[in-house]
Parts: sequence; C-alpha cells; structure tokens
Amino acid sequence: MELNGWSHKLPFIGWVKTYEPIEATTQKITISRQAGDWYLSCSYEFTPNLTRKTTEVVGVVVNK
Repeated sequence: MELNGWSHKLPFIGWVKTYEPIEATTQKITISRQAGDWYLSCSYEFTPNLTRKTTEVVGVVVNK
C-alpha cells in the first residue's frame, strides 16, 4: 500500500489522518486501539543513503 501525506485511505476502514506525514510503500499495516487511542504501525523497506568516506583518520580527545 502506498502512503503519501497526512491522509490515507485504508481498506475496510476508509480515510484516516495521521499525526505526522507518511511517505512509504508499506508491506504490512497493523491498526490497534489502546486506552481509547488508535495506533497505525507500518512495516516497510528502505535503502539507506550512504555517504562517502572523506578522511582516513579519526581523532578522539579525552579530558580527565
């Protein structure tokens, strides 16, 4: 399921709004209710953005 933005149309439930925007293609969505609040849990894969190594030396300063 493709999630994009603040509002999402879920099967069997309809439109829901999220507290934060979500932009991901999910593999699994779990909806649960605890103490009167609803929670949306998503499972998805992502590819990390790797950065190139710019230096060969790392320095550490220890103050006593």
